Amino acid sequence: IDAREMEKKERSAMAAVAAADYVLIPNDMDINWAEAVDKLMSMQAYMYTKRTKSGSRQVDMRSRVLDVACENGIITCRLSCGDDNLSAQVFFDSLCDIAEVKTECDIKRKDLLRRNRAGKDISLIEHD
Repeated sequence: IDAREMEKKERSAMAAVAAADYVLIPNDMDINWAEAVDKLMSMQAYMYTKRTKSGSRQVDMRSRVLDVACENGIITCRLSCGDDNLSAQVFFDSLCDIAEVKTECDIKRKDLLRRNRAGKDISLIEHD
């Protein structure tokens, strides 16, 4: 656990969040998750139904996956947050659809990130 004191001129921490890093550990490691990740990342777009308080709409998931890798069946990813939020569970469910399987995974959020003045994603606790 780590923290830093925010400067008065900064936006609130949650308003500043632009992305999040996750580790997804599937319950079924016999699936070729790397192939599902590769298929998703090779697509121009991948539409899913986003449900909100105000209803449902079709949204492109592919543009909200900022980075993803798969090693030994464990998926690490950076997903968009804020107005363009993509939940890790929805992301994993889409990988299951691509792999044509039904299974679950453990989701561990590793970090919340904000965009610094140079446009680079950095941890919320890092100073510019």
